Amino acid sequence: MGHIQLLDIDSPQKDVVSIMVINAVGSVMFTRKVDVEAGQNSKYLSEFEQLPSGVYTVKLKSDLMDHTTRVIRIE
Repeated sequence: MGHIQLLDIDSPQKDVVSIMVINAVGSVMFTRKVDVEAGQNSKYLSEFEQLPSGVYTVKLKSDLMDHTTRVIRIE
């Protein structure tokens, strides 16, 4: 059974957020837009299941936010 890949997004109001995942050498692995509601949102990212183990930069961007974080994918 695979690991569940959830990304928590906190939003002050309903919004559309662009998610960009970048590998350690700067290549964009995937991008995705998700709808979020006001408050805490957990979004399942099935695309992570296809990525090899490693450290990834995740960029979240919308009219209301611009946030960057790192995640570690372990198989």
